[in-house]
Amino acid sequence: MRSLAEEIPDVQVLVALAPEELAYTVLRLASVNEQNGLFHPASFETQAGGPRYPPERTRQAELALGEALAWLTINILVMPAPGINGNNGHMMITRRGRKVLRREAFDQYRQAAAFPKALLHPRIADQVWLNLARGDYPTAVFQAFRAVEEASRRQCHRADRLG
Repeated sequence: MRSLAEEIPDVQVLVALAPEELAYTVLRLASVNEQNGLFHPASFETQAGGPRYPPERTRQAELALGEALAWLTINILVMPAPGINGNNGHMMITRRGRKVLRREAFDQYRQAAAFPKALLHPRIADQVWLNLARGDYPTAVFQAFRAVEEASRRQCHRADRLG
């Protein structure tokens, strides 16, 4: 089992990372530390005999870890385990989380998830954004252009009827 202090020994680096930047390390630790498909976030903090953060910085390290776990949960990459295990703080990696365990896949997901859906036109937002989040950019672009083509065609037909 690996601890967060083994992965990121410098507590100043740890607390300087944004939650979404620390999230990949936490997801990977979850994968390495899981037992029977479950992990407990407390297992990341310290391992017996392993490196530890200075006591005066422990609270900041715990906050950084909590924020990264919250980001992973909001993005449905980890979730509370069902039943009594979840009630006791155990979590599990979701199907989506397993798909992004490779660094490249995680970074791609993180960038797509950061794209504000509100920037897309309401008629295409749901369909196009989902493909953006999946990293399927060719399909997202095709769907967006197709929607523009169909809207233009409708406008041309209306203009023909009126004129």
